[in-house]
Amino acid sequence: MAGRLFMFGKNSHGQLGVEIQGKDIIYDQENFTSVPLLLETFSEVTCVACGPSYSGFINKGRLYMMGDGSFGKLGNGTTEDKRVPTPVLHEEYERFVVLVAGNEHSMALGANGFVYSWGSTTMGRLGHGDNMLLKVRTTPKIINGLKPYKIAQIAACGACSAAVTECGKLITWGLNKNGQLGHGNLIDQPLPKVVEFFNGLFPVVKVSIGNRQMGCIDSKGSLFMWGINESYQLGDGTSFQKNSPTPIKVKNVEFRDIILGGDFGTAISTAADNNSLYVWGGFVREYASSKPKKIAENVQSVACSVDCGKHLTFRKFDGSTHSIGWSRYGQTTYEMDTLVAENSLMETIIGTPSQISCGAYHTALLFTDLPSYVYQLIKLGHLNRAIHEFPNYLKLHSTFVNYNLDTILHVICKARLEYRDEFKKFFNLLSSPNKDSLYPHFYHAEVAVWDGKLNPDIINYQIPQTLDTCLHYYVKNKMESDIQLAMSALKIDTKTRNKAGKRALELMPIEEAYQLKCRNNCYDIGIVTAPCNEFIVNSIIQSLHTNHINSCMITSSYNMNNNCIGYIFCISKSTLTELFYRDLLLNFVSKQPMVSIWGEKTPIEDPVMESCIYRSQLVDFSQQSVYEKSISVLLQGVHNMISFIPKVEGEDEGQGDIKADADYITSRSDQESIFVSFDPSKAKQFKPLFDYFQEKQIDIIPREKGVLQSWLVIVILERPDLSPLMRDEISLAENRNKLVIPIYYGSFIQLDKGLTYSFANSPRILFTPQGFDQLLLSIKLQFKLLNQTFKLLSLKK
Repeated sequence: MAGRLFMFGKNSHGQLGVEIQGKDIIYDQENFTSVPLLLETFSEVTCVACGPSYSGFINKGRLYMMGDGSFGKLGNGTTEDKRVPTPVLHEEYERFVVLVAGNEHSMALGANGFVYSWGSTTMGRLGHGDNMLLKVRTTPKIINGLKPYKIAQIAACGACSAAVTECGKLITWGLNKNGQLGHGNLIDQPLPKVVEFFNGLFPVVKVSIGNRQMGCIDSKGSLFMWGINESYQLGDGTSFQKNSPTPIKVKNVEFRDIILGGDFGTAISTAADNNSLYVWGGFVREYASSKPKKIAENVQSVACSVDCGKHLTFRKFDGSTHSIGWSRYGQTTYEMDTLVAENSLMETIIGTPSQISCGAYHTALLFTDLPSYVYQLIKLGHLNRAIHEFPNYLKLHSTFVNYNLDTILHVICKARLEYRDEFKKFFNLLSSPNKDSLYPHFYHAEVAVWDGKLNPDIINYQIPQTLDTCLHYYVKNKMESDIQLAMSALKIDTKTRNKAGKRALELMPIEEAYQLKCRNNCYDIGIVTAPCNEFIVNSIIQSLHTNHINSCMITSSYNMNNNCIGYIFCISKSTLTELFYRDLLLNFVSKQPMVSIWGEKTPIEDPVMESCIYRSQLVDFSQQSVYEKSISVLLQGVHNMISFIPKVEGEDEGQGDIKADADYITSRSDQESIFVSFDPSKAKQFKPLFDYFQEKQIDIIPREKGVLQSWLVIVILERPDLSPLMRDEISLAENRNKLVIPIYYGSFIQLDKGLTYSFANSPRILFTPQGFDQLLLSIKLQFKLLNQTFKLLSLKK
């Protein structure tokens, strides 16, 4: 099937057949590219072959060659270089099916069954028995010595050549200084001669030639090598030259293909060995080996660099294309003077080539599959060409995907192409993930709004495996325009956490995230307040903004924001009595992460509202004099709301839902411990209780470590109105479902309504030795219950 040709790598002699645009070239050594270039005027290519610094291909049965023209190997009647594809001179009626390129000569197999050769005549490599006075042959000539045979395959490299007949005979000719012809001697052979070693054995099915070594595979899958061996290129574990074919054994492995490089070799095993690629000889670094060494599996075909080149390129059965070796001139699509890693995917090759050929420092890819070719055109920026040449393909709904399960819409988005009417028909592909579980709009957010509207039924915003939204992906990959679009047009919920418990904007530097939230009216904290408290709330907002926490004021349904991470409820007469604030607290705010603040001291008459308020952290802002101390406590509470990472429940059941903070069983530290909330100014009079705890080996969490480090909280009540600090500690403990046990410093203590509600179900324990024993019993009982609870949860998991 005919196709299109892409070339890349070194272009010092014009071997790519197309000039490199947009690059200043001073020396020939700088004339290279890692970007595949399309040979635009040739649309029916069936075969491609690369020599050290020249190339050739067959288009509509005609031969074209370009690059280094020395020795006449381009076949155009001259020895000059050609920087564009130039026809090979032959009779008009002749058509060709196979082309191979040696170091200084070329061969082709005609549709008529004849084999042609041209180029350097020395060492008898052309097979014509030429007089040594004739140094070059600049046009093809039939090899008469092969006319009696039906030829199935031809090969050329170094200064020798070979052919395999349809019945499995191996024929070689040319230079034999190192025994590379396999005739058991070192005599050059100017005419084709059958390798007698294989007479009576299994037929040969594949032959390949390196610089001064040769190898083949027979119909049984046996591998044979012969010739020079100074770089272990025969793979027999020795460095001794072989004049006759030598079996190369790999335990329990049969081979189906062999391709030799300059001084290294490769072979592909059969499906019984997972179609593995083996390498041996003088390749690069860890890949060099005196025996065949497996380096990849599921390999369909391989191409090796010739002459002094050190790279190989292979296709896998999944359609992906890979390269290994040196890439000084971009011949592996990586423009670097370094070693490309094992199985390195050629990321710019997203279609599947039908044939690969490697020169010394350049590579050719032939695409005969239409969808793969269209993918490759779009990837390399030839969108207009794809639309012009294949309008019917683009108009039809296509279900084609490549090796990465990329649809055509993935390709369009990865190339970040501008909007075109032709792509509207592919919008149904927005719901198709690739192998990375990414949808097309993850690569280009704009595609989701190309039709001017959002369709939530077909647009997926979250990766199931990681729970990353597309906003997480944009932030991780620093896709600035997509981040903005995701927050504005796509309305991605910035509160969504991934499996690591991270919101998308938490993956950015805090100042950048803050500026982004400000630009998009995205708020961390919503402050519910009546207008009468706007002065103190504005001060709080300013303090929050100084700490890069974006917040907004909610004073009515008009400016209600229900997409904040957490909320602050400002207590005042208005917020306690007006219907809007009451409903907002009971039906929404109390179900979210919440902190309460005293805007003004006023009794809370409604017991339900009182319950909601006192179960949150409570901070006193009723007096301006306590602002500095209170704001630091409030900031800690706000940070707790924002930074707290919820636990993921139901992973075993496949749910993966992140539960709200209030749904948690009490958190605990590494050891059984308590936190004591008391008035620090009266620490001396409470010393008997601390001494008792020490005697009974009860671990007390230091105040500076905080309530959250403890298993439960003990509150010393010695007056009815507790300090703001103690109220904050009690609220924080209750908000985290920690048990709070009061101990009364005097039987006369009468609590206010809020504390009466908090301690309604608690025993009345007095600050006496008998009360200490009663308190210890309660603590031990709670420790036991908590341990049993955690054991049950562990068993459930």
